[in-house]
Amino acid sequence: MSDFITFCCVVYCSAIKDDYQFINNQSFWLVYSRIVLGSGLILFNLWVKVNAHNTIKDYAWYWGDFFFRQINNEELIFDGVFEMVPHPMYSVGYVGYYGFALIAKSYVVLAIAIFGHFLQMIFLHYIENPHIDKIYGPSKNEINLIKILKLKDLKNFDNLKPLVGLTNFNWMRASDIVNLVLSLTYGIIIPLFANSIKSLFILTVGMKLFESISINLSLTLQSYFKIVTKWSLSNDIPVEKSFSNWAVLYNSLINLTYSSLFGMNLGYFLQKSGSGSPSSGLLFSDWFYLRVFLGLLLIYTQFWINFSIIDSIGYFGWFYGDFFIPKSQSSIKNITTAGVYRYLNNPEQIFGVCGVMGIFLIYPTVENFVCVGLWVVNNFIRINFIEKSHMVKLYGEQEVNRDSGVTKTVKKHLLPEVIQRRMSNDEAYTRVNGTTHGRRRRSSNLHGNSVADSLDNFIRDLRNSSTKLSQQKLIELSQNLSFANSDYKLTIDGLKMQSTESDELKYTTIGTPVSVSWTSPTENHSVRDWIGLYKIVQTSYSRNKTILSSAGRWTWCKEPKGSFIFDKEKLFWEEGVYEFRYHLDSKHDVAYISEPFEIKSIELKVPEFKEDAIKFAENLKLEIFDKVIKLTDISEAISPIANQSDNVIEVYKLISSMISKSTKINITYKIFLNQGDDDLLSIKDVAIKLINIKHVLEELSYNITDKKDV
Repeated sequence: MSDFITFCCVVYCSAIKDDYQFINNQSFWLVYSRIVLGSGLILFNLWVKVNAHNTIKDYAWYWGDFFFRQINNEELIFDGVFEMVPHPMYSVGYVGYYGFALIAKSYVVLAIAIFGHFLQMIFLHYIENPHIDKIYGPSKNEINLIKILKLKDLKNFDNLKPLVGLTNFNWMRASDIVNLVLSLTYGIIIPLFANSIKSLFILTVGMKLFESISINLSLTLQSYFKIVTKWSLSNDIPVEKSFSNWAVLYNSLINLTYSSLFGMNLGYFLQKSGSGSPSSGLLFSDWFYLRVFLGLLLIYTQFWINFSIIDSIGYFGWFYGDFFIPKSQSSIKNITTAGVYRYLNNPEQIFGVCGVMGIFLIYPTVENFVCVGLWVVNNFIRINFIEKSHMVKLYGEQEVNRDSGVTKTVKKHLLPEVIQRRMSNDEAYTRVNGTTHGRRRRSSNLHGNSVADSLDNFIRDLRNSSTKLSQQKLIELSQNLSFANSDYKLTIDGLKMQSTESDELKYTTIGTPVSVSWTSPTENHSVRDWIGLYKIVQTSYSRNKTILSSAGRWTWCKEPKGSFIFDKEKLFWEEGVYEFRYHLDSKHDVAYISEPFEIKSIELKVPEFKEDAIKFAENLKLEIFDKVIKLTDISEAISPIANQSDNVIEVYKLISSMISKSTKINITYKIFLNQGDDDLLSIKDVAIKLINIKHVLEELSYNITDKKDV
């Protein structure tokens, strides 16, 4: 108690000097605000100490485990205030010192409070924490497991710690050097040559808006449509590589925003210092040293929170890995409740931008105030309407919305007992009636998700909408009925019926040869009559004369009656509605137009398991590969046969397009080029790749219409 009594004596002397300076030279409301706030901090400090003693008792209060081990005391206690903040005896357990400094209105008292608190943190770091780790810490096996998990976390980043801000900088990594150059450019070089603060402010706001829109939009599209993952897998790029590229982009944009903010304030400082009036333009200029102390404290808090988050969820979680990597390929299977997440569910909600608030305290300008607003609003939107919504989809609402340590402590110790009982009854009612009254429960505790629900509805409507011409419209575009009484006839053989309805188009599949038979009057027939294949949407405006080139998709009709099989290059290798046209005497005068028919992709279902890869590969060979190139079996290498064609790239593009449309899994021709040195990619290998891609996309996907309240 001696140090506390001595401190109180210093507080008293500092407060009453100069004729009770602690109540003089300030407005009435400010004096009372200081006294009330300071008293609140002191009372809160007292509650922390009392609650801590009631929780850990005399044994731990007096460091009993430094001298002997007590029975049934093998684990650390996380209850009461110990569930609210880390090391409450050393962190919030000294806020009362700052309350005394606030009441005394003395920088001397503040300096002593800071120094005393600093000494306690030194004791915690170098004496108590090592002792706690030795007695209650993890075993050697658990320590080794933690190390292995942290190393596994780096597999998504080429086994190197990724750049976070400018931490983990590596001179051998090009992206790090680019980040450093950009940070120096926006943070120092541009402010040195800027003509006005306004231009720096516009640059900062523009950069923040660009970062906010691009990152939020990218995460939203990735959450709902998996655009990054689909693009990467379609180009045979591993999901780990695409995630690493995303991490570089995310960190680069964050660096640019903070560099611009720093540069704006540096430019402000340089220009105001040069004008001889450094305090002009500030919203308030009093309490400079206090503002600097609080500002630096907030900046340090943001750094500490960020590194605590990384220590708890790894770089995978820091860069939103749940959006990009399936849970089966991730070392994180559940939401963590360790580290800083023991106390707060979303520590970055406020503390993730408190450094910007600290900058505003140091330089309270209108520009900094606007920037604080931008940072806070963006952070709120990203966490509550993008990140939280995605986490609920992956882990369930109950897992995401469970009470944090702070919430539990407030409910248990600070709320009146009547309110506690009411909340307990509500929770019990929710558990019992959660299934039938799920909407009522969601409306009470997820009111903030209404915007996210609206986004879900918009995306569902977007998916259900279609801008394509209907089949009935395309049938109406056809001019076939205009030639119903013609002596010329065209008959398409081998077409399939989609249904028994008469107005449904007949169809064939992409790459399937189409046989067409013709009949013409013998007396009017010319050996130079010919038939061409066309898209209806391109020829519907010309009934009696075709003014569009057939692009090689035609044949002579040398006999009055005959047939011809259109295949390979004489076919269209894309979906659409088509027709044949009979032309007279090598000209483009139309004598007959066939019935319209549809060419569409065959539907191939990608199996769930690799055990079905052989059967799936045989279907791929029969329905796709055999129509383009001839392979003897599914294990034969594709490239030697494909290389015999006139344009191997076009062959690969055609095959990849057919596979994409048939399986609804988008791939590009590059999947056939990334074969390694042996060039032994076979149809079976392609089938396995498609199964793997489907597995990844299904793990990252969910059905909006079936979203559940877990």
